[in-house]
Amino acid sequence: MMHHDHDHESASHRDELSVSDAYKLVKMVEHWIRHNEDHERSYRDWAERAREMGQEQVYTILLEVARESQVQNLHLQKVLKALGSMRNVDKTPR
Repeated sequence: MMHHDHDHESASHRDELSVSDAYKLVKMVEHWIRHNEDHERSYRDWAERAREMGQEQVYTILLEVARESQVQNLHLQKVLKALGSMRNVDKTPR
């Protein structure tokens, strides 16, 4: 019978984020949401420009990309909701 002599972390311990990591994750997700919003506006602007150039297919594709950015943000909002109380942790250096 084989035996090894190291401890296995419990699943609950391994799955927990440190306060610092959770704070960083919240900040990253908030950044990604803002970034996606900027991109979405740009896709829509360029879609309109493409339409003005007679590029209906490009217009349609860019609008779809803009919609996909909105869907990404819905998922990212779910991440923020799942992180819940971590959004209120103040990790500002003192």
